[in-house]
Amino acid sequence: MASELEVGKIVAKTAATTGSSPLEVARLEVKDEGVNLGVGMGPKLAFYMPHDAGSFEGAAIAAKKEATSDSNEATSLSFSTIPNAFGAPVERLAISSTGQVNITNTSDPALKLHNTTGGENDTAAVVFGVSSGTADGPRIEAKRGVGVIDLNLFTADATSQTNSSAALTLAGSNNLATFSGGITVSGGITSLGGFLAVTIVGGGITVTSSAVRLATQGGAGTDDLLGINGGTDGSILIIQSVSSNVVVVKHSTGGTGENIQLAGGVDFSLDSTNDVLVLVKFGTNWREVSRSNNS
Repeated sequence: MASELEVGKIVAKTAATTGSSPLEVARLEVKDEGVNLGVGMGPKLAFYMPHDAGSFEGAAIAAKKEATSDSNEATSLSFSTIPNAFGAPVERLAISSTGQVNITNTSDPALKLHNTTGGENDTAAVVFGVSSGTADGPRIEAKRGVGVIDLNLFTADATSQTNSSAALTLAGSNNLATFSGGITVSGGITSLGGFLAVTIVGGGITVTSSAVRLATQGGAGTDDLLGINGGTDGSILIIQSVSSNVVVVKHSTGGTGENIQLAGGVDFSLDSTNDVLVLVKFGTNWREVSRSNNS
């Protein structure tokens, strides 16, 4: 069947055939009239929109030459839109002849992936492939949980796509990063971050950093620390005092909210800003690694 064209509503048709390649049903062609097209020139499909001051070009798709010589076939594909003002459409996305994708944007975000389903465990993901085939490589995803969105990074050999198998998870609930395989620093020193000031409230604290300086509640001369919220299994916590006010870290006796287990069951008083206590979380309890009385 020959190609057809219906004017008014443009419909291009062609007969279906067997094969594995797309079928040409429409063509935009710039004829060779003995003049080499300049870089950036080529056929364009323009979309005009109505306006109270007349129609305007609201968007366009164009094929653009990447070299001036007609013997050089390198061609890019360009997508343009126009903001809320008259003027020429601005290129927003271009695909080069080598497949490189360039997004040009003056607003944030330049690229937005949005899964509109929005249910628990739904994801918006980018997958990278580096092979001669079609196998997926590393994956970065935003994953919706219960009231939060986590950010996961999977390596190419991840066996599943759960948070527990991610090489890196950035938790949306507390912004804590979890590296499933640990952290290796080459040619440098590993840092646990700067010391964060935390005030004791009702004998407890909530930590969001591995290094904290403790303040007594209400500036009291002395205060007991009975329990610590936050962290996960294996978290390291370094504790100092923010002032000369004494913080007494208490060994747990099994009371409600008490989860600190100190060496020999002996309490430790941070009575100087130079004193240091290091703990590691095991299950729900924080266990002493070391203490240093430097007053």
